[in-house]
Amino acid sequence: MAGDRARRSSVWRWPLRAVASLLVLMLWAQPLLIGLFLAGDFDKLAAHSLVGGMLVGLTTLLVVAAVLAWRPGGLPGWVVAVAAAMTVGAVVQIAAGYERNLGVHVPLGVTLACAGAALAVRAWWPIRGDRRADRYPPDRSPAELPLAAAASTLPPGHGAGGRR
Repeated sequence: MAGDRARRSSVWRWPLRAVASLLVLMLWAQPLLIGLFLAGDFDKLAAHSLVGGMLVGLTTLLVVAAVLAWRPGGLPGWVVAVAAAMTVGAVVQIAAGYERNLGVHVPLGVTLACAGAALAVRAWWPIRGDRRADRYPPDRSPAELPLAAAASTLPPGHGAGGRR
């Protein structure tokens, strides 16, 4: 039990939290930079390109951080899959941008921004087994609680008799 708690410690999620948070800031800066470019500040296109190149390296770090958060950190495996897909997506995104293929570049950019936000939220979300996140004693799950205690957590009128 103590080994499992140490394995699922939030310490292993800190690299993912840091990388995912920075990634989200950079991803959400991209439309702002290109918007400024379209408004006439032509130097922002170079900044948009630079940030895009940095995103490829950062998504690679994201995969490493996701693996650490998954094993031994205890996060679900989909976090690693999404991080790996984002790395591939970032490479395709750069190619589409340099080819001026906006039909791929814009929707893929939106997808990357949403996926990055989802990973950042998951990185900061408490996991079961983390003492600060648990509402139940460590040795008892909600299924093991007495019915009266479980029913007391429901809103008024939603007890065993259903909605009143």
